[in-house]
Amino acid sequence: NLAIPFYANFQNVGDAPLLMLENSSNSFQKLIDSRLRSSLSALVRQTLKLGNVKEARTIMRLLSKKNIIVPTTIVTSFQVLPISNGSNIRSQGRHSEEYS
Repeated sequence: NLAIPFYANFQNVGDAPLLMLENSSNSFQKLIDSRLRSSLSALVRQTLKLGNVKEARTIMRLLSKKNIIVPTTIVTSFQVLPISNGSNIRSQGRHSEEYS
């Protein structure tokens, strides 16, 4: 699932790649953060069961941080797919260019 749904229309379709990249990054970061916090919580519980309070406190400090994961580089690619004739997307003016 994406972090936040986004929509593009013919007026702002040029922004769609950036919106998709930001949304993918946010979604991935939330997913990894959630899984990491879940794993760390399980590790804290297990550590406490073994009686190692000092190590449990160290792990709990990580859990208290707002952003455990901070991405520094994101690499992605996009591929434009043709719209089928049966699509329910209505064209608001046609624009075509040839690239050679």
